[in-house]
Amino acid sequence: MTRTSHIKKLRNRYELNRLYILSTADLNLMQYNQMIFDNGIRFLEEIYPRHQFDNIYKLVAYDKNFWKWWLAEWQRWEDELIEFTHQNNTILDAVVYSMEMGQIWIDGQTEYIFYENYKQPKIKQHVITV
Repeated sequence: MTRTSHIKKLRNRYELNRLYILSTADLNLMQYNQMIFDNGIRFLEEIYPRHQFDNIYKLVAYDKNFWKWWLAEWQRWEDELIEFTHQNNTILDAVVYSMEMGQIWIDGQTEYIFYENYKQPKIKQHVITV
């Protein structure tokens, strides 16, 4: 019997979450992906305002590793939201989903996780010289 790795279990869970959200929040895939992207951009603009840190903002915004990290955080938030709604018998509709997930970019914990887990030498070098 083949064992399923922890990562594979998470991927399967997150895929099921995505399908659940698409149906309950009445989103199509384009809207869903746009929401992830828009909130990622808002997050970057929050921590690296372009009028002050345009070079760092661009460095991160065009980095595929940032977007991998952002998607992982998004999926973690979604998982927690779904778990919360199930435990509290709350309906997860488009309004609730948009409102809750729209807070990811202003949450201090997300910013902390960003600084702890997404450290690139290129970025640290620019932060030191700015």
